[in-house]
Amino acid sequence: MELQARDAESHLLRIAPKRKSLRQRLSRLRREIAAVAAAWTTTEHLRSAKHTIYYHENDLPSGLAQRVAPFDAFVDAILARMSPPVSHVAHFHWVPAVRAYRENMIRGGSDARVELLDDPRNLSAAR
Repeated sequence: MELQARDAESHLLRIAPKRKSLRQRLSRLRREIAAVAAAWTTTEHLRSAKHTIYYHENDLPSGLAQRVAPFDAFVDAILARMSPPVSHVAHFHWVPAVRAYRENMIRGGSDARVELLDDPRNLSAAR
């Protein structure tokens, strides 16, 4: 899970393609999601995707496991279709994010030297 601005990457959202049945629509979506996600998904992403997280104020309702079973099955089917995970080292999303974070720190008057950010793998790939 990653906290982002409300509309972050909302340009990637779309309505599921029309098909004769819900089963056909979900089948196509599973293929498409697996193909797109496999390009950036790390081992950590895959591990966390195997757990459903519930945000709740009160006790969870009874029968919840049965109600979320179709969703869990959908996610499991996506994960089963995915290729092996990509490495988190010099990840193509991480390296530009490091650069942007450094620039924001400097603009804000902070020292941009942070041990994790100074890892040589991040410095060399970000240039």
